Amino acid sequence: MGVVIDIKQQVIQSHAKFIVLVVMCCQNKEYESHLEAALQQAELRGWHKIVVAVRQIVSGQASRIELAALDDEDRMILEAILEGLKNPQSLPDPLAKKSPDLAAPGIAALINQAASGDVQALHMASMMAKQMSGIDRSFALLAAAIKPMIDGERDLNKLCHGMDDKGCKLMEAIVEKLPDRDDL
Repeated sequence: MGVVIDIKQQVIQSHAKFIVLVVMCCQNKEYESHLEAALQQAELRGWHKIVVAVRQIVSGQASRIELAALDDEDRMILEAILEGLKNPQSLPDPLAKKSPDLAAPGIAALINQAASGDVQALHMASMMAKQMSGIDRSFALLAAAIKPMIDGERDLNKLCHGMDDKGCKLMEAIVEKLPDRDDL
């Protein structure tokens, strides 16, 4: 369960600016134009359900949102928004720097759990890979390596193929936290 919490924190932190913007807009309509621009970008990315839900929150109809009908990532984001409206202290820091070194242990733990047959971890790994594949080429290559790592691949030459130095460094940190093939 600790990995799921860690992944949830990573999802929330990766969307911190959006989460804080929604809460700010709910508290001060001056931010509506900024939020509208963010919602238009979300629409272009295909995040239709979260856009509809955010519009409901901003219009004061949060009770109409059916969280169960959303995927895990959307649900985590919306729960963070709703909690932030109740308790602003719970909001993530939108200025916090994301460190790949901090991501490696969480990714490795998720891969370990998925490899052991944990269905929820496998779903979370799939969701994470989908999100990563849209960031840039390096992240897309990392996303493509998640399934082979779940299946036991540990050869850095194979896993890092085509990656830049930054991607390889992150991959090395992940593999370092994974059990050897012989230990699976």
